[in-house]
Amino acid sequence: MRSQELWDLVEEGYDEPESTREEAATRNTKRWALWESRKKDNKAPFTIYQRLDETALEMVALAKTSKEAWAVLNKTYSGVERAKKVWLQALKGDFEKLNKIMRQF
Repeated sequence: MRSQELWDLVEEGYDEPESTREEAATRNTKRWALWESRKKDNKAPFTIYQRLDETALEMVALAKTSKEAWAVLNKTYSGVERAKKVWLQALKGDFEKLNKIMRQF
């Protein structure tokens, strides 16, 4: 994502004008920047979707922007990481207990 200059957009998003009238009233430089942001925002989900399995793809399919898709994935998988850490701590404790018992023999 960073190599394609998409990460900032995924992480921060961009400001979409309230209406087409507001968009038309913006200066050409801002309109160009908005066009570039939209283009990148259309490219980012493609990059994200390429790396997802079917279940994860279904979770983010309704996201309207790449920032929304990333937020869904981040929320979903951050809980998984915490569960892995807890599980790993429990396994370490079990290993230490077994190691202590084995030293007695």
